[in-house]
Amino acid sequence: MPTGQSPIATVMAFVDVGYLTAGAQAHLRLPTKPRIDGNMLWLWATSAQTGWRHDQLLRVYVYDAEYPSDADEYPGQRAFFDMLAAQPGIRLRLGHLIRRSPGSRRAAWQQKGVDTLLVLDLVRLAQARAFDTALVIAGDRDLAEAVRVVADDHARRVNLFSVEGSTPASALVHVADYHEVIDDLWLRRVIGLEPDRADQPAAP
Repeated sequence: MPTGQSPIATVMAFVDVGYLTAGAQAHLRLPTKPRIDGNMLWLWATSAQTGWRHDQLLRVYVYDAEYPSDADEYPGQRAFFDMLAAQPGIRLRLGHLIRRSPGSRRAAWQQKGVDTLLVLDLVRLAQARAFDTALVIAGDRDLAEAVRVVADDHARRVNLFSVEGSTPASALVHVADYHEVIDDLWLRRVIGLEPDRADQPAAP
């Protein structure tokens, strides 16, 4: 390394897909919740960390929740997850969905375990010094203490990103080093509504 040049910093991204897609649906007024495009998510993370000149994106952790195997939605979702997990640079981490109030008008799917997986990975990898900077797309207050531990106890930088109209919990914003709203063009790309630009780098 040339004298005076800063060392290369390692960047990892941690993405709460439920927060991202629900926010995109509401903000862009989509009729259904979209699915993410793994390659575009990688390109977004590459773009988001280029302000720190010597950073290198190592991996994007994606957190979602899986339907039970007997649900009608399971086969299609499973096929999508298999495709997503096979994409270079993407690490898929899955919680599960449970039916709340089954058989009633208020029946709905509720995700479980997703925040726990994100917290465990964020803290574990920070403790191992596997990254210098974390890019986090999330909004839940439950993540605030994990972000504080990563930033204060392990001296890792945490950059928080949110979706327009889906304001993250103030406690989460306060413990992050930096907070930015994902612009609409990148948001549309990440959910597959906008084509990629030819000058963007590909995933490894």
